[in-house]
Amino acid sequence: MIKISCPVALVEMPVAKMVTDFMQQYADVSVHLMATNHRVDVIEEGVDLAIRVRNTPLLDSDLIVRDLDAWNHVLVASPKLFTSRDVPTELEQLSTLPCIGFDRPKHFWDFRHREKSEVQQVVFNPRLRTDSFSAMKSAALSGVGIASLPTVFVRDELKLGELVELFPQWQLPQGVIHIAYASRQGMLPAVRALLDHFIAGFKALEIGQ
Repeated sequence: MIKISCPVALVEMPVAKMVTDFMQQYADVSVHLMATNHRVDVIEEGVDLAIRVRNTPLLDSDLIVRDLDAWNHVLVASPKLFTSRDVPTELEQLSTLPCIGFDRPKHFWDFRHREKSEVQQVVFNPRLRTDSFSAMKSAALSGVGIASLPTVFVRDELKLGELVELFPQWQLPQGVIHIAYASRQGMLPAVRALLDHFIAGFKALEIGQ
């Protein structure tokens, strides 16, 4: 039995698929996959592998940490949204367009220009508010509005043209997806194999992006 914790959004895509692919290869392995946005105590809760996202420098920790991928957000919309309206050319126009956001008191996007030392904040009033990346993605694909979504979550849709990136010259806040564990020494072979499987799986995502 391998116990894993992972943020809900990453379980939905791509961790669940990585886990099931691994279990198909190793029929004797069982997995307890905890989908949670709460930070678990790896040692106290007996978690073998904890996948996490950090947006700030890593604090001192007794855990071993391996970076897996960038946690970048992109501003996306379906081409359907622009069948009856113009594609925005200035960030300020976003506040007048249908948008999708998290369920929180204030809604804004912070942008940093990729080449110039410029930052800009855009306040918006979301047409849809939700805590689910899946719901946000579904709504964006349907043309409900513009959404900020993790790149890892919309790679395929961007490649297929089902979603388009808006303002690629501007960057939204970044973070890092990493995996934490107590120690590689004494790690069960199955846990070590799954760790390597995650590292290879996220590396393949980077190559294919």
